[in-house]
Amino acid sequence: MPVHDNWFADFSKKSFSTATPVINNEPTKRAYNTDMKVRLSLVVACICLAISSVAFDKIQAELVGTWDYTSMTALKKGKPFGTVHFQPGQWTVIFKQDATWAMSMPPPANPRTMGGTYEVRGHDVDMKMADGKPFKTYHFTIEQGGKILTLRTADVSITASREIIPQADSPQPSEQSSR
Repeated sequence: MPVHDNWFADFSKKSFSTATPVINNEPTKRAYNTDMKVRLSLVVACICLAISSVAFDKIQAELVGTWDYTSMTALKKGKPFGTVHFQPGQWTVIFKQDATWAMSMPPPANPRTMGGTYEVRGHDVDMKMADGKPFKTYHFTIEQGGKILTLRTADVSITASREIIPQADSPQPSEQSSR
């Protein structure tokens, strides 16, 4: 085999624009792609968590307030089979911002008042007594611009209206009618 004295001239004539790399970067590419997928997944998870947190806060905020029971319907196999209607203030439940609740019931209920804590999961409210024992878990909906609450289990459907507390600076109904 002849030895070229001008090996540099032969080498410099080669075109490197179409040369394929000698080193295989496939493991590096896979590691980079895996890293990017993990980062993207974390970003998406954080965004979803932030959105669900905002939605949760909104749902819980809608539930907070004093609700007057207007009716309670017994359900049998999902169908109504008896309804009791209530007067305003006769039976109330209060859901407070601090995740506590208080209920005032009509006689002959004994005790007439009870309370505890609650936790909202989606559109379910899990109510526990003050001692931590379960009370009820209701599926709830809030309709008519936040004025009507429906609490539902397999055996009962309760409808309640939000108790509106008049503002000190708003005119009372008797003042409005005299104007």
